[in-house]
Amino acid sequence: MLEDDTNQELHDAIMRGDPETVRDLLRSGADPDAFVITKDGDSQGVVAASHTAVDSGNLGVVLVLLEAGAEPNAAMTGLDGPGSVAGTALHIAVSQRNVEVVQTLVEWGADTEALEVISEGTRKITRTALFTAAGEGWLEGVRTLLLAGADPSATSVDTENERRIIRTALHAASATGHSEIVRTLLETGAAVDTLANDGKTALKLALQNGHLETVAVLKRFRQESTAI
Repeated sequence: MLEDDTNQELHDAIMRGDPETVRDLLRSGADPDAFVITKDGDSQGVVAASHTAVDSGNLGVVLVLLEAGAEPNAAMTGLDGPGSVAGTALHIAVSQRNVEVVQTLVEWGADTEALEVISEGTRKITRTALFTAAGEGWLEGVRTLLLAGADPSATSVDTENERRIIRTALHAASATGHSEIVRTLLETGAAVDTLANDGKTALKLALQNGHLETVAVLKRFRQESTAI
């Protein structure tokens, strides 16, 4: 990992959304996987050029880096501070709801099962991009990730001190009342009655949060699958 002038210049050009300068720097020997240390308030982390590109939302720059050999699964790491996030460019693209960048990353080999780790004090959350998209109600992102082969049953782990909750994307979507996402997950293989480690099903989570439309979707799917 290097933080020299060339790497910083590359990241600066990426942040400006300047694909021509990025291309020129790469031709001059800049590393498409160059890392720099970034600071945000009291926190700092290590990010690759691809993370900066995806964060900028500029698809053209993302493509320039990938075509130059950038690793789509390079890890972003939070070093210290009150909170940190570790993940890949795919997690950034999902958090920004940038479907074109998500599609491009998976086409270039981004791992849909790569884990994002969020640490805040004694709390730690480990989750896939699909879990994030489902819980935040981004239907287009959910469909894109599933088409790319994301596991609809992949779990997220949320721990704090002695508390540990393990849930699937279906649990997340049901708890937040995203009915169309719930339907999409069920149609692509998510098990309707999967228990979280606290004993709750997706249906129970939807009920306790008052999401009646989601409750109806889950009940209908359970009835139809039982009748087969």
